[in-house]
Amino acid sequence: MEELNLNPYDIARKSNDKISHGTVWNILNEQVREVKDKTLIVLAKVLEVDAERLFEMARGQAVTPDESIKKRFDRISLKFSRLKGESKKTAETLVDLLDRELERLGKL
Repeated sequence: MEELNLNPYDIARKSNDKISHGTVWNILNEQVREVKDKTLIVLAKVLEVDAERLFEMARGQAVTPDESIKKRFDRISLKFSRLKGESKKTAETLVDLLDRELERLGKL
């Protein structure tokens, strides 16, 4: 949330009041034992994160950074496979750039 510069009121507003600011505050301050699935789904949309990741966090299932990155690459790959024409060419350029940068970083 901090990375997005959002507070509980902002999240409530962005959720079209599907989640109250009080609920968000309670979740952030660990004042609830269990968060409803529909609340997690709305939070994921508002925060633009993977709902599965929020569910894992809510269940206390820690995901290692490498596992998290793998899941992100899997999602990116799926999105890439749906692209057509010029959009796919543009995305390929970005993938090439990332590949080169990772190669460079691996040599440091």
